[in-house]
Parts: sequence; structure tokens; C-alpha cells
Amino acid sequence: MKNVQGAKVFIAIMVTTAFIFSFSHFGAKAYENLFLSSNGYEDGTSIAGVDISGMSFDKALQAIGDAQGEWLKSTTISLKYKEKTVDFDTNLFVFRFQDSLQSVSTGTKNGLTVSLNQDELRSILNSIASDLVQEGAFYLTKWNDSLLAIASQLEHGNHEIDLQNFVVNNMEEEVILSDTTLDVKEDKDNVANWVQHFPLIEVGKEQTFSMLDILGEQEGIYADRTLSMVATALHQAVLSTNFTIAERFTSNELPAFATLGYEARINQSKKMDYRFYNPNDTAYKIQFKMVEDKLYVSITGVPFIYQYNVELSDKESFKPKTVLQFDALLGFNEYKLISNGADGLLIKVYRNALDTEGATVKKELISEDFYPPVYRVFATGLVEEDETIIDSDTVEETENTENNTDSETETENSGEQNADSGTSENTTNSSNSTTNSTNTKVETNPSSNTNMQK
Repeated sequence: MKNVQGAKVFIAIMVTTAFIFSFSHFGAKAYENLFLSSNGYEDGTSIAGVDISGMSFDKALQAIGDAQGEWLKSTTISLKYKEKTVDFDTNLFVFRFQDSLQSVSTGTKNGLTVSLNQDELRSILNSIASDLVQEGAFYLTKWNDSLLAIASQLEHGNHEIDLQNFVVNNMEEEVILSDTTLDVKEDKDNVANWVQHFPLIEVGKEQTFSMLDILGEQEGIYADRTLSMVATALHQAVLSTNFTIAERFTSNELPAFATLGYEARINQSKKMDYRFYNPNDTAYKIQFKMVEDKLYVSITGVPFIYQYNVELSDKESFKPKTVLQFDALLGFNEYKLISNGADGLLIKVYRNALDTEGATVKKELISEDFYPPVYRVFATGLVEEDETIIDSDTVEETENTENNTDSETETENSGEQNADSGTSENTTNSSNSTTNSTNTKVETNPSSNTNMQK
């Protein structure tokens, strides 16, 4: 009895298998014979923009297959989420050409039958941001349909899909993303006045911020030094975001209030501005506060995917040259210090983007800040030839001349430095000097002379 039942089950399985095989093998031919006229598909029949009017089933199958191949070559799909953009692999689409033709409505426009693996979609979301795959956080079906809409019509070109549009709760809580303080004791009252007039500034999505534009009609009310302090503190906060530095200047000498690598100079008369661009799809707020003698600056908004930090590296210093100026009022081998000078400085400023595990995913050179050395200047009387040490590499002879140097350095868009020159008097000479230049003596280390006066 058991053998008879087993035989019946076996026969049933064989019949079902044969039916499925026969249907898949002969179904297309049967469809063609039953529904296609002798002249092929009716006029006006198309699939994904491919006109198959008058074609047989096999020719239509070949035509849409060729069109799909061209679509794969000429089409890209990118997925954007906050500051991160990744490419979507179009080979993940599963095209069912036979199903498309078998379900076609003749005489009308039709789309291709396409599908995507949901597990693969979740894996892509997780690689972009883990919060997107949390339960109830993302409209997966809606996103799936938007992808299929592109593929089913074989829409050529470059397509960008913003995943922010499929987040269930698109109103993320705003947090402090970056903040800094700057000691402004020397100009406390003026900076406090700025804070009173501009306590909160909003930078809209894909908008450029400009210090001079913010001032508007109040331009000229604030001293350049005051505005430079505000810009310097703001620049330090901006460096810890993904904002793009569009325009920035530095001084010829590093101001006492600024830290090497963070200075931002404002000069209203020369239109030296500080500007940056917010590339995000959301607005961010800049808040200014006075905390005793310090200016506090914070940037608030929805969290970034990455964490940004600043790296200062490759710092170099350059010793200044010594300049001797003749002064007829000084005696033989007598020196007087006029200016101590200052070392030249160079530093590279990098911005690092870190993922949730603290690994660096991007390192960007923001700027190379350079401050040239300032000459050390001595006045001197006549020097006896046998007591003079001359070093042409480190000493310059000057008599009745002025050394005019004043340049500003700009970092714009790519962080490169451009010179912007003015004039400033760095050295002074006695108006009574009449001695021939052949009597002027210079030496690299005048401080060793016992007759030098400071």
C-alpha cells in the first residue's frame, strides 16, 4: 500500500515538472502564435522607449536587450546622504525581458519588468550610514520604487538620489558640531559690540557666508582688527566642519591674538573678506557669545556623517637677516638695536574626515600659511675694517634707504597662497647721514661688540 502511494506522489511530481518545463520552453512561442499578428506587434507598441511595432517576439527581445546594454554603458546612479555620495551599481538590476514582452499591452507604451534584491539594498544603506537600516527609520520600498522607475524606462544620463528624502523622521535633532574660543582681551569692548549686533547668523543650505556681506551698511563701523579677531575665531570653528573655504587672507606677521594656522584677516578698504560655502542640504547656525575676555563661537545643526578634525603639520621656521644702517650720531664700532625682527613661519593645515570607528576616510590640505621673516635692524656708526665680519648670505648693507615690505596672503577655494602687496616702512635711517657707502661696515653678530648700545 505504501509503495502505491509513493508511486502516485512520484508521478505527480514528474507531471508537474514536465508542465513547468514545457511552459517555460514553449510559452514564448505560444504567446507569439496566440497574441501577435502575422505582421508582429501592433503599431505604437513600445517598451522602455524601444519601438517594437511590427517586430516578432524574438526580434523585440533582441531590440530591448540591445537597448538595455546601451543604457548600462551610458547611465550612472549616485546615492547622496548628507556629505557622502556613493555610486549605485546598475548591474544590481534584474531585467526580465520575456516577462516584459509577455505582459505587454499592444499599441501602447510599456515599461520593462525589473526587480532588485532587498537584502542588497539594505547592505548598501548600511555601508552609507548605519542609522538608515534601523527599524522604522527608512522608507525602503519607496526608495526601491524610485530606483526601478529609472531602470524600467531605461532613462539615460546621470541620476542622483538624495536618501534624505526617504528618511522616516527627516527632522533630526540639532547639535553643536564645532566650537572654539579666542582671547580678545585687547579689544574686548569692540568684539562685545559685534556679538550684540550679530549674536546668531544662519547659513542656508548650499549658501556662501561672507563677513563683509554680513556687515552690510555697518561696514566701516568696526575696526579691521576687531573683524579679524571675529573671523579668526570663526575660521577655527569652520575648519572642523565640511564647509568649503572660499576666501581667506593672512597678515604679513602673525597677530598676537591668533594661533599659527588659524588666522583670518579682514581689511575693509582692500575688500579682504572671509568667505565659506555650506555644501549641505540643510542650514546651519553660527552663534557668537562673550565669555569674560573670550569670544565663543559655535556651529549648530544636524549631525554630519563624518567627524572632522584639524591637523597642523610640517611646521618650519626661518631665521631673519640682520640689517645694519649707518647713523652719523653713533661713534666707531657703536651699535644700537632698532628692531628685534621675527622668525619666518610656515605650516600646513589639513582637515581629516573620520568615520564612526575613528578611521580616516579623507585627508584634505586646506592651506599652507606662510609668514616671512622680519629683518633684525641695528644702527651703527663707522666700523674699523679689521673688526668687521661681512657675510653676504645673512647681512644686507643699507644707507639712507627704506626697506618697504608688506604683503598679505590669500587662501581662496583650493587653499593656495597669493600675495597682495602694500607698503610699510620697516627700517629707518638718520636724515643727517652723509658718509660715503664705502665707509659703511656690516657684521652678522653685532651684539658681540662691546661698544653696542641697546
